[in-house]
Amino acid sequence: MIKRPKKCLHCNKDYVTPRHPQKYCSKTCSVAANRAKRPKAKPTHEKRKERMIDNAFFDYIVRECKRAGTVEILTDYDLAKGQKIFERKNKLRSWDSEKRRHIYHICHISPVKGNGTIGLLHHDNLFIGRSLHNQRNSNGENENAAIGKSIPTDGLRKEWKVNKKTPKKKVLKKIEDFLGDKLDEFAKNHKIDTDKHLLLARRVHKSGKYPFTKPELEAMDSADLRDMEAAIKGKEAYEIPYKPPARSLLVYYLECERHKENNPICAMLLPYLRVACVVMVQQGHTGFESLIPYQALRYLPQIIVASDLSKFRDWSSLTAFDVLQGKKVTESDVRSLFDRDLVVLEDIPDTSLAPTLKLEVQEAVRQLRADLVTTGLCVPHVVCNQVTRHSSEPSATRHTATIQMTKTVNNKEKSAWHYQVLSNDSKTTSRRKKLKDCWIEMDKHSQQEPMLYMMAS
Repeated sequence: MIKRPKKCLHCNKDYVTPRHPQKYCSKTCSVAANRAKRPKAKPTHEKRKERMIDNAFFDYIVRECKRAGTVEILTDYDLAKGQKIFERKNKLRSWDSEKRRHIYHICHISPVKGNGTIGLLHHDNLFIGRSLHNQRNSNGENENAAIGKSIPTDGLRKEWKVNKKTPKKKVLKKIEDFLGDKLDEFAKNHKIDTDKHLLLARRVHKSGKYPFTKPELEAMDSADLRDMEAAIKGKEAYEIPYKPPARSLLVYYLECERHKENNPICAMLLPYLRVACVVMVQQGHTGFESLIPYQALRYLPQIIVASDLSKFRDWSSLTAFDVLQGKKVTESDVRSLFDRDLVVLEDIPDTSLAPTLKLEVQEAVRQLRADLVTTGLCVPHVVCNQVTRHSSEPSATRHTATIQMTKTVNNKEKSAWHYQVLSNDSKTTSRRKKLKDCWIEMDKHSQQEPMLYMMAS
């Protein structure tokens, strides 16, 4: 047997073998060398970054960069917080398939194209709002310089500029270069998946059953694409159960809660928005269960709207939008309108909370009772079965009107509430008109015993 001295091509170790073609000293070195020859698999975050072009969140970022004309709107951008706002907006069931428009938009505090500034795509400069409100106040200037994020237009760099005709791949490349390690860190910790709508459009296009191009299919509504795919497979199309869009008052409340640390006016508005939600629930509207538990209603007084409920709701929503966008709204203005439009038919019930109530319900009741006091609609005490509520004016200029309400039964079927102004104070004229307007509402909603009320005029 011939023994040939050789050197291992992997570990450079000398060895002796009778086989002429042998290249490695052992099977271990052979396997290791073959593995080294294979092309290395891309890291997970690199694979995810390749899918950015088909991802809905990054498609939104590309659109915003084109709209602003530069990728510098991503200065100090937190991708994780930005994605959370984007996903929250998508969960609001915002798309109106009949009108083919979104009910909610991601709005800017400092406008995208302001007076010598460009609003950043920063989570502290964004909030979710009604599309009608956003379009009405398009590029409205921020009155509160302490909130919002923007950069001056005269300092923009040429290498980061884009326009509406810039290809999507080129914009994404600039975004990747601008964000740098931030994008790598985000891709390591968050999935970047292909948009489900795009996947559905590509499956329909791949079948070749319909004479549409891929861009035409991608522009179609998802419901139409599901019908096409069902026809290709010979099955019935799956219909997603209809759910109404989220309530605007609740959406604005959550956004004010998120911005309360940066905007003190948002913190001031929170109790008023909670009371407005209580009014909507007591009038039979649904969609507020996450904020107003149903079990909490029995521990709260009945509140009715002396004017039109829809106008009160729209005014509350629009006020919240203005506050979020940086408008300066005073608490006295909000309180005066609440005092004008709302009537509390009874005081806060002096009923102790049942020990069997869930802790979150007990906490909600305590919070809502405190809100009724904060907004000036109730006081936290009852004396001689009288509800005394004072205005925010100094005691020297405070005016009160005492109103006696009695319930009379004309027959077994009809009953009515009657009122009598017991004081001749000159400030009771508007209060008298208010009670007259809500006479019918009292007949519908109130079944309380006669009580003596003292209300601030």
